[in-house]
This record gives sequence, C-alpha cells and structure tokens, in this order.
Amino acid sequence: MPEVLWLTRDDARRLESGEGEELAVWPEGTDSEGDEQDWRIVRMRVRGPEPVPTLPGCERIRVVTGGAGMMLQTDGGGAVPLRPLEPLAVQE
Repeated sequence: MPEVLWLTRDDARRLESGEGEELAVWPEGTDSEGDEQDWRIVRMRVRGPEPVPTLPGCERIRVVTGGAGMMLQTDGGGAVPLRPLEPLAVQE
C-alpha cells in the first residue's frame, strides 16, 4: 500500500534563498540542494516578475495555489498561462 504523506506548517524548512519553504523531500533527510533526492515539494511566494532558477534534468510541476494566476515567460520569449489549481509540467 502506498505511504500517505501528511504535511503541516511545522514540517516546512526555510530555503537558503529565504523566498520559499521546503515542505517535503524524498528520501527523507536528503540534501535538497543536491541531486540525490527523488522529489520534493516547495512552496514559493511570487511577488512579481523574476527569473526562476533552473534545475537541468528535472521535471517541475508548477501549481498556483492562491490568487488569480500568472503568466510564465519561457526562454523562447513565449508566455504560458498558469491558472489556479491547474498543474503545469515543465521539463528543464
């Protein structure tokens, strides 16, 4: 049977950048800045237009959880709408 992961505010760990919180990482105890993790869940507050750090070889799934949504600028100059609670997979 799959394991259920319950997350609370007390589980969050502040990211070094100070702009977000890591809620969970698997396997537990792995370095979230390293490459040995299988997955992680991070909550970030977006205050306006800003570059997003890339993680080559990783697939990110972005979900807007508050507000009206936003536009994600691509390296190619296009824009992709991010609507609330609609996941968008991005391969880096």
